[in-house]
Formats: sequence, C-alpha cells, structure tokens
Amino acid sequence: MTTPENVVFEKKGCVAVLKISNPPQNFLNQPAFISMEYLQSIGDMDDIKGLVISGVGRHFSAGADLQNLFDLTNDSKLLKHEMSAGSELLEGIASMNIPVLAAINGVCWGGGLEIALACHMRFASVKALFAFPEVNYNLMPGLGGIFRLSHKTGSAEALALVLSGETFNAEKAFTLNVVNQLTEENVLDFAVEYLNNLVDSKPKKVVASIMQALHNAHALELHEALHEETRLFCELALEETANRKKGMK
Repeated sequence: MTTPENVVFEKKGCVAVLKISNPPQNFLNQPAFISMEYLQSIGDMDDIKGLVISGVGRHFSAGADLQNLFDLTNDSKLLKHEMSAGSELLEGIASMNIPVLAAINGVCWGGGLEIALACHMRFASVKALFAFPEVNYNLMPGLGGIFRLSHKTGSAEALALVLSGETFNAEKAFTLNVVNQLTEENVLDFAVEYLNNLVDSKPKKVVASIMQALHNAHALELHEALHEETRLFCELALEETANRKKGMK
C-alpha cells in the first residue's frame, strides 16, 4: 500500500492514524484528499480495528485550497467530478466497518470540518476552532457538510453557522454536539488511547458487525434494520459457539 504524498500514515496498536499533511494549515489540494481505494485498504487490514484522522502539526485542516478550487471551475465537468469524488470519499469514511474518530487540533474549517463531521466520533482540543467560512467567498459547503451539521445541531443552528460563516470555539462545538469530547491533553494521543481501549480486546468481526448495525439504523427502514441486527447477532453467536467447541477438543 503506497501512502499518498499529502497524508501521513502510521499504526498505533490496533488503531491506524491518518494525518492530513499540507502544513502549516493543512489545506486540501483537492476535495478527495485520499482515494476510496486507499481508504478501503486501511479498513481491510486484519490488524486494524479503528482509525483516527488528524492533521500534521498545529492544525486539523483549514479546508480547501481556494486557488485550486477556483481553477477547477475552468472545466465544469471536472469540477463536478472532483467534488463528487470528495463527497463519495466522505461517505466512504462514514460507512467504514471500523470506528473512525477525528482528533481535532487548531483550525477545523470548511472541507476540514466536513471531513470531521463524516467521522463517527470527534474529539477536540479545548483550543480548537471551527467554521464553515465558504459563504464569505459566495460559496457553501459542498461535501455533505450542511447535511451532517444539521443532523448534529438541528436545522436552525446549522443555518445560522453556515450563513454567518462565524468561527466558533471548542466549547460551543461541544455544546452544539459538533464534537463529542474536549480535552486539554494532546488530542491525538488521547483519541488513539481511547479508541485502542474501545476495540483492542474485541475481534474485528464483532467490531464490523456492530458498525454495520449502526449504519443500518440510519440507512434502512425500522423492520429491516431490526431484522439485520438479529441476523448479525445469530451469525456471531454461531461462530462463537463453534470456536468454543473447537477449544474444548
């Protein structure tokens, strides 16, 4: 697996760490900062049960490189293709079969905030800053950020944040449910330790089954989601019983 130039990848126990790397502000050179294939290769690693996304240095990500973005508008088909690829990547993050946690330090703006919102959990430094500043350039979030923000904060708060373009601090982000936990410690170390403790002792198939049930809760009708949860339980129970019988021989 070849790591793209704009990210840093490492393993910490059973947790993979993926850092956006374009310091100092970690601007995104393109909407899809990694490929879907690269993301999937991380999820397919047998020894990886969780993923933390963060940024190199002081910041998570200040969002899109505006010059690159406006250059894309010279070709409308290319613009739509690149934006669609970015949106699909974030949906890929949200759909992973392992928990994905954003460890947010410094600024988390625009596309950076859209990446964070696609993760299943978000931990932030108490000094982190958040914003959707796109409106200041007569734009709007375009990778699912409004959809995901409204589901976290409610439509009224999301509307105010996106239309104002205001920068808000970590405490407000926590109050609005944009982040799940704040820390005064090194947020990356804190997130990796939390995720390792959460998944280390669990078989990957159990982790993947729980993640699938959570995805189903949002994607399927009630009856179908409940049916699938029962099916997943039965599959795990049969496998556990078979393994115990093998151990008794």
